[in-house]
Amino acid sequence: MSVACPSCRAENDPGSRFCRMCAVPLDPGGTVPAGTRILQSPAQDPARGTLFAGKYVIVKELGRGGMGIVYEAEQQNPKRAVALKVIRGGTLVTDTTVKMFQREAQTLARLKHPNIAAIYESGRTEDGRHYFAMELVRGETLTAFLAPRAASGLLSPEEIRFRFQLFGKICGAVSYAHQRSIIHRDLKPANVIVLSAPDPSGAGPGRVPEIKVLDFGLARMTDTDLAVSALVTEAGQVFGTFPYMSPEQVRGNPDEIDVRSDVYSLGVVLYEMLTGVLPYDLTRASLPTMARTIVEEPPRPLAKCWRGVRKADGDIQTILAKTLEKDPSRRYQSVGALSEDVELYLQNQPITSRAPSGIYQHRKLIARHKIGFAFAVAFLVFLAGFALTMTLLSAKIARERTRAEKEAAKAKAINEFLLETMGSANPVEGAGRDTTVLEALKATTGKIEESFRNQPEVESSLRQSIGQTYLRLGKYKEAEDLLLSACRVVEEELGPEHKDLASPLTALGILKHERGEFAKSESLYRRALAILERTRKDEDPDVLNILNNLALVLQDQDKLGEAELLFRRILEIERKLLGSEDVNVGVDLNNLGNLLLKKGNLAEAEPFLREGAAVLDKQGHPWRSFAKGNLAYLLSRKGENKAAEAIFAEALPSALKDFGEDNQDLAKFRTKYGGCLINLGRYGEAEKQLLAALPIFESSLGDKDEWTQRTIRELVRLYEVWGKEEEARRYRAMRIPASGRP
Repeated sequence: MSVACPSCRAENDPGSRFCRMCAVPLDPGGTVPAGTRILQSPAQDPARGTLFAGKYVIVKELGRGGMGIVYEAEQQNPKRAVALKVIRGGTLVTDTTVKMFQREAQTLARLKHPNIAAIYESGRTEDGRHYFAMELVRGETLTAFLAPRAASGLLSPEEIRFRFQLFGKICGAVSYAHQRSIIHRDLKPANVIVLSAPDPSGAGPGRVPEIKVLDFGLARMTDTDLAVSALVTEAGQVFGTFPYMSPEQVRGNPDEIDVRSDVYSLGVVLYEMLTGVLPYDLTRASLPTMARTIVEEPPRPLAKCWRGVRKADGDIQTILAKTLEKDPSRRYQSVGALSEDVELYLQNQPITSRAPSGIYQHRKLIARHKIGFAFAVAFLVFLAGFALTMTLLSAKIARERTRAEKEAAKAKAINEFLLETMGSANPVEGAGRDTTVLEALKATTGKIEESFRNQPEVESSLRQSIGQTYLRLGKYKEAEDLLLSACRVVEEELGPEHKDLASPLTALGILKHERGEFAKSESLYRRALAILERTRKDEDPDVLNILNNLALVLQDQDKLGEAELLFRRILEIERKLLGSEDVNVGVDLNNLGNLLLKKGNLAEAEPFLREGAAVLDKQGHPWRSFAKGNLAYLLSRKGENKAAEAIFAEALPSALKDFGEDNQDLAKFRTKYGGCLINLGRYGEAEKQLLAALPIFESSLGDKDEWTQRTIRELVRLYEVWGKEEEARRYRAMRIPASGRP
C-alpha cells in the first residue's frame, strides 16, 4: 500500500523514509541532518471556533503540509477574513523549520504586489507556536483552473494565447520579487491561485483573471546585508518540489542558486500549462533517479505531448527550450527577459531569443473593409501631386513645402508615369470597381523597376505611393511588399541613413499600426524620426507628421504619459506656426482631448475637444463630425445625455455625407450615439444606430474586435433595459473575448 506525503500528497512506495517529490520525512523515524536542534511544539492544533493568539477566531482548516497548517480565520481587530498559517502541533519541528517559517513571514512583508498574497502580521503565542496572518485568497490552483478548459484534450489557438497571458501575470509577480532580491525556489502550479472574484469589467469569461503567487516558505533573500548563516538552505540539503526544481537546486549547492533557478521552474510550469504533463517522466521514479533525470536528461520533445490543434510553432519551442536549459548561463538571465519574449509572442512579433531570419507563420491579420473605387482614384490623383510626402494624415500633408528643383522634377516624372499607367483603368468595364483599380496597380508595379532603373529616389517614391494605395484598399500583403522594397531601394542605393528613407519607413510604420503591430510601428517611427532630426527641426512638416503618428501608436499601447507629452509638444508648435484657426491645430486639439478622455481626465479633456470641434467645424473639414462625436461622448460620460444627444444628432448627417454608410469611424460614432440614446430611454432610436454599426465592424474587423464586442454589449444592455429578453439572450451569446483597440 502506497504512503501519501503529508506535505505534497505524492504517493510513495511502502517503506520509503522520504517523499520522492519533495524529500519531506514520511514518518517520525525519518532522520534529520546531524546537529539539528529539535524544538518543542504544542501537540494540539487549534480547533474550529476557538480563539487563537487572543485575536483570531478559527473558521475552518484550508490545508496542511509537512510543516504547517493553514486556516481560514476571522481577525477581530480590524474585522476581516485572513489566512492564518501556524506550525503544526505534535510533529517534527526543528530550528530549521522555524527559520523557514519566520523567513516566509519576513519575505512576504517585503512584497507589496497585486499578484502576491500580502502578509498582515506575524507572531508567536504564549505556548511557543509561531504563526502569521496573511491575505485570504479565494480561488483555484492553476492546475484546477486550467483542467476544465482543456476537457477535450485539445488547445485552440485562442486558449494557447489565453494561457500565455495568464503565464505573463505569473512572471510579473516573480519578476517583482526578484527586483527586491527574493528568489522563490518553489514555483509550481499548486503555489499559483487563480482568483474566483467576479469579473468587474463586464468583458466576459474570456478575460484573463488575476492570480496570486503563494508560499514563499523556501524563498531566499540575496541582499548582502543578510548574513549567510541566516539563509534557509544549507549546503548538502535540498528544499523544494522535485519535478519543478532546477538542476542546480537538485545538486543542493546554495552558491549556484540565483534568479535563473526560478526561470527554470517557470519553464516547467509553462510546459505543463501547454501540454498537461511534465517535461520529464518521473512517474514512480526513485529519488536518485529523479535527480539524475533533472540534472542530466533532456526534456521530452514537445511534439510528443503537444495537445494543441496544430504542432507547436517555433516560438513556443524556443521559449520553452531556453527556460529549461541545464546550464543557467544559457537560460533567460532574468524573468524580465522571459516576460519580454512572452509579450512579443502575444503580439505576433519576433522574439529576442530566436534568430531574426526565422519564418513566422502566425502573423496577426486584421481584415479591413475595402475602400470604394471613387475614393481610390481620388487618392491616386492626390498621390500624383504629393508623391514624395504622402501619409495617412491628409491634414498634415496639406502643409508640405516646396522642395528643390530635383524634388520637383522627381514629382513630375512620377505624375507622368502614373497618368500613363493608371489611365488604362476603366471603371465602367471589368468585373467591378475595386478590380479595375487593383489590376491597374498590379500592372503599374511591374513597370517601375524597368522605367526607373537608374533613378532610385523616383523608384522608391513610386513604390511607396502605390504601397500606400494598396494599404487604403485593405491589401496589406501587397502594400507591405511594396513599402519594404521602397526602403530596400533607398538603403542599397543611397545608404541606411539617407533622408529619403524616412518617408517609406513612416509609411511602413502606418501599415504596422493599422495591423495592430504597435511595437514594430513605434520602432519604425522612431527610426524615421532619428533620420530626419539630424537635419531638420521640430517645425518641419515631416517631423511633425512622424511625431503625431508616434503619439498615436504610443496611445494605442497605453503609454499615455509619453503620448500626452508628444501631443502637447505638437500642439504648441503648430499653434505658433499656423495660428489657432488652422485645420491641423483642430486635429491636434481633438487628439489631445481624446487621450485625456481615455485617461479619465474628463474635466481637462472637455475644453480641448470643444475647441477642436469648433475649429474643424469653422473650416468645414470632414473630420468635424467625428470631433463633435467625441465631444458628445464625453458629455454622455459625464451624465449630460440630453446635451450629448443634441450634438450627436446635429453631427450625424454631415458624417454620412462626408464618409458614407460603410465607414468604420462612422460606425464608432453610431455605437457611442446608441449608448447615449439608451441612457435617455429612447430604445427604438438606439437600436437603429447600433444595428447599423454592428455589420460594419463584423465585416471589416471581425467578431473579436473590441468595437464589435462593444457594440454587442450595448445591444445586450439595450434589450435588457427594454425588456426584450429573447433579443438580449441572442446577443449575449455573441459576446466573446475582446481583442483589438477601441
